[in-house]
Amino acid sequence: MIAATSTDPTAPPPTPTPSAGNGAAVSNRELKLVIGGLMVGLFLSGLDANIVATAMPTIAGKLGGFDKLAWVSTAYILTSTLATPLLGKLSDLYGRRRLYL
Repeated sequence: MIAATSTDPTAPPPTPTPSAGNGAAVSNRELKLVIGGLMVGLFLSGLDANIVATAMPTIAGKLGGFDKLAWVSTAYILTSTLATPLLGKLSDLYGRRRLYL
């Protein structure tokens, strides 16, 4: 949005003012909220990987498939890596609430 112009020829040129919808200005509170959300997401992702890495040898040992443990771990990592951008794009197209439900 541009400030109102005056008829005075010696007046400085108008300066653009930030509007709420263009994303030009982010408050400190909003920035902290976004960074906090990213940190929680990364923490949960790391926690999930640690739980699976700890439990998988026990599960494979009890099922007698210890020689196939590397394939299972690789498939888990690839699936979770590919699912993140795919679900992000789907949530952009169809809405986050709708996709989550």
